[in-house]
Amino acid sequence: MELVSIIVTIYNKSQYLPECLESIKRQTYKNIEVVLIDDGSIDQSADICNEYVEKDSRFVYYYQENAGQNAARKLGLEKAKGEWIISVDADDFVSVDICEKFIDAYKMTSADMIFGRIQKYQNGQLKGIMKSIEGIYAGVDAVERFMMPHFFSFGIPTGMYPILYRKKVLQDFFSIIDLRINYSEDCACTLFSLLKSKKVCFISNVVYFYRQNDDSFCHSHKKTNVFSQKLLQEFLLHLFQPHAGINSGDKIIRWLIVRDLLLGGYEYFADYSGIYPYCEVPTGNRIAIYGAGVLGEEIYEKLSSKYICAGWFDREAEYYQKNGKKVSSPEEINEELFDYILIAVTNPDTSKQIATELKRKMKTPEKVLTISERIIDSEYTFTKLKELEKVSEKYIVEH
Repeated sequence: MELVSIIVTIYNKSQYLPECLESIKRQTYKNIEVVLIDDGSIDQSADICNEYVEKDSRFVYYYQENAGQNAARKLGLEKAKGEWIISVDADDFVSVDICEKFIDAYKMTSADMIFGRIQKYQNGQLKGIMKSIEGIYAGVDAVERFMMPHFFSFGIPTGMYPILYRKKVLQDFFSIIDLRINYSEDCACTLFSLLKSKKVCFISNVVYFYRQNDDSFCHSHKKTNVFSQKLLQEFLLHLFQPHAGINSGDKIIRWLIVRDLLLGGYEYFADYSGIYPYCEVPTGNRIAIYGAGVLGEEIYEKLSSKYICAGWFDREAEYYQKNGKKVSSPEEINEELFDYILIAVTNPDTSKQIATELKRKMKTPEKVLTISERIIDSEYTFTKLKELEKVSEKYIVEH
């Protein structure tokens, strides 16, 4: 039987860790080892891990001073004994048959990578299943399907889960990736691995449950992400250089970097004549924002003196109010009080749905603005990404 090493990276997730580890312990496929990497937790994570180590010989535990998830995953690879690797975040959990499904798919297809499906989990309830292609592809062909037709939409999982990797491929990746990349490094890993794989299999089974807990719901993202994106862009340009035949390569890099800057480096677009990435909005206008997620938060904080904030709305207004944010329910939207309302929602389908509903109710539907792919693919964006090459590490300090 193939030995599967499951690497769990942990940083102060004791609240959710037992559910994660229990789902792994109960695997129907028994030939596993569970490598627990504690990245400097100061909560009860160590105690929980040691309980599992004492009761189940398949569990091993390692502690390191806080060095970030990249370093934790790299250490996990160094300690892992299996030829096959599955990565799990400590606040998520997996189906009891994730290993069985993956190994069965490998035996049937001899694929170099196996992808499963992800389902969101929030407040004790299962939510939507994330989109993904299905079937068997050459690695290069799977990369072509990485981006969906619309910005912020992906055809395959962009994180390191739920994926069955060959250990050697991950070792090669972590031997060259700059560990200072702290945003979308897992996405870079997926692209690297696809380009190294002759055959990739996407199964239809939901095997991974992504927890949208209060920490993620509160958008604990990094605000100083620009230098990290400079490093990521360099890595991706180098990665795609030998693959000129991949038609979507440039678009993947551009859209990925812009996405990350919007969510964790929005100040980089401060010199845009309007509000990036929306159609130009005249200075001095009254602006309302629909969406209090990461993008909405970034826009709200960066409206500056050029615009008048005329309202901030979200369906989860009550939650955000409890966390001290001046967010109102969409039921309170009054179009007489603003010149434009920006739909700051990253999911393209949800954004379209919200925009359609608002336009139907409003007397002046042209006030509703959604993310403009024309702006994202504009000369301004190309220039900004070119300028990104010159960004130094001091940018973090200066901003």
